Amino acid sequence: MTDCQHDYIYCSPLFDVQSLDESLSHRRSPAHRLRDTLDDPETALVKARDKVRLSRWIGTLPHALKVVAQAVMTGETQASLARRLGLTEAAISKRMKRLALFGRTDLADLRASPLLH
Repeated sequence: MTDCQHDYIYCSPLFDVQSLDESLSHRRSPAHRLRDTLDDPETALVKARDKVRLSRWIGTLPHALKVVAQAVMTGETQASLARRLGLTEAAISKRMKRLALFGRTDLADLRASPLLH
């Protein structure tokens, strides 16, 4: 019999309730030691709501700042963005400062959002 055939718990009103962690702690699988990185449902909902709000805010920006904001959201570097747009890194840096200024005032309530942490 393989290990996976033992991964079940029999529930009966005649037995005391037992923790699944205790009952399954004998596992030798490396996957058992992996940390669950998924957000709890409430945090996932807050992140989704804040992401929609952020996307809508980006949509209201002037085109020059919108391009920079979208690049930041995708993790593109300033150097890469400058090459793609045919601008200097100093010009991109200036746009990022303007973007930060607008964001600081318009999105102040999102500072505590789990989306940013």
